[in-house]
Amino acid sequence: MIPLNGKILLSTLPKIGKDKVIRLSNNQNMPLPLRKSEVFILSGREVPSGFWGYITFNDQSQEYDAPDVPLLCLNSEMSHLTDGDIIRVSNDSKRVRVLYRKQSQHNFILLTEQCNHYCLMCSQPPKTQDDSYLVENTKDVLRLASRGSDEIGFTGGEPTLLGDDFINLVRLAESYLPETALHVLSNGRAFGDLEYARKLAEVRHHDLMIGIPIYSDAPEIHNYVVQSDNALDETVRGLINLSRFSIPIEIRIVLHNVTKDRLLNLAQFVSRYLPFVSQVAFMGLEMVGFARANKDLLWVEPDSYSSQLTEAVEFLSVRNISTSVYNLQLCLMPKALWPFMKKAISDWKNVYEPECNECDVRDKCGGFFSSHIYKKPINIRPVKL
Repeated sequence: MIPLNGKILLSTLPKIGKDKVIRLSNNQNMPLPLRKSEVFILSGREVPSGFWGYITFNDQSQEYDAPDVPLLCLNSEMSHLTDGDIIRVSNDSKRVRVLYRKQSQHNFILLTEQCNHYCLMCSQPPKTQDDSYLVENTKDVLRLASRGSDEIGFTGGEPTLLGDDFINLVRLAESYLPETALHVLSNGRAFGDLEYARKLAEVRHHDLMIGIPIYSDAPEIHNYVVQSDNALDETVRGLINLSRFSIPIEIRIVLHNVTKDRLLNLAQFVSRYLPFVSQVAFMGLEMVGFARANKDLLWVEPDSYSSQLTEAVEFLSVRNISTSVYNLQLCLMPKALWPFMKKAISDWKNVYEPECNECDVRDKCGGFFSSHIYKKPINIRPVKL
């Protein structure tokens, strides 16, 4: 597990008045005009001049040859930070938040914590306070991120609640990162407005995917899971409008006690009414946020629904709908499912159990969310080939 939040143990930075998004560098040959907006990672006593600030990961301050060095001293747990990473320094210079890691394949940017759903298993429970600063943070990240990134993601809350600001951020992603795929997580309801879907299409992003959840073919079950009336109807309308503009769609299905019994029915619904989707992802439960609060309602041993899951996956697969299974362990699923199972848990919260060390397929298994400490499957065991 990789920490993304850290305390600043010592700061000699000037007062900045508001949170500041900055990129880290270890390039001593960087041209002087470019240095003024970068933070240099110190690895010795030499302090190259001209950078906005300097960072060290020692647990106590050091003296450097340059006087009045604007220095951030972080706990050694944050020493994973490296060249090209982007952090947010709090306005009081007491905390940092990692917003982007150049070497990671799991860079999802939070656009808002507000949402029009209240999902039973939400891992990012919605908040109502003004968080418009996240839009400005996102603009900075897009401007500073490496053009070599394979993919970034937008998530929430519900990103489309930002209205035209969301469309503008997609446009900026295309402008700043013309070779980087963009994966947006949304409930899809806003795209029920045909003109809003048209605005997104007019951005003409070169590699955009919208990940939209459907939890049941039965409206009363889907609406119950998301705690919102008419949600399934509006989501399906949004999906149809996105398809009119040929915007790629991923259907996301979180697996838990409320959704497990109608997986085949849902697969049939997708095949019949939504055959235009690009892919379908079945996803294991992450035991954080509301999922942890609703554990008694939601939790079921993953191997107990393996037959229903296999049936649904195979139904979609034979109909040429690309299908994957995320966040589940190989030892709990039949081998017929293994070709569909992906390593998808973000590296900063991905862990393995001690018994996994003896497993012959550990390198192919997705492992666990770090939150599995609140509910661990009882039948985990090393696989021996």
